[in-house]
Amino acid sequence: MAAYLFTWNPARWNWPDLHDRIMEIKQHGYCRERWGCAATTKIRTGDRAFLIKLGQEPRGIMASGWVAGEVYEDLHWDTDQHAQRKMARYVDVDWDTLLDPESDLFPRGWLTSPVYANMRWEPRASGARIPATVAEQLEQDWAVFLTRPHTHNGQLQTTSR
Repeated sequence: MAAYLFTWNPARWNWPDLHDRIMEIKQHGYCRERWGCAATTKIRTGDRAFLIKLGQEPRGIMASGWVAGEVYEDLHWDTDQHAQRKMARYVDVDWDTLLDPESDLFPRGWLTSPVYANMRWEPRASGARIPATVAEQLEQDWAVFLTRPHTHNGQLQTTSR
């Protein structure tokens, strides 16, 4: 199983039903979203997915889930930017964790530790493959982050230290 990093920048897309999706996960255990994957075609059903919020602070990992289908093409999501409707690649992702990006993120700053150095955390497009060793560490640190008490001191206690 491979792991991929998907991106969201609120300056480029507003995600109007984000809080409804967070509630859907709380009620049903997951929500399915179509997500752009740029030029990536190797993503497969069952691959791991992480979502990073980019743009203005706060930035960081805000979601995890599983790819729920193969890559497909459809009209590009950014209708304002394209006078001629272009095609884009997508995958369906079952997000099983989706955090409120204004109050609860795995901070971008934590991804600067040496264990994460082999990954570009601000890629130009969604669908970047996460190297296996980095994905393993992210899985461990993400699990610790999600089970932490809600009051924390801002320091990441990775399982590798």
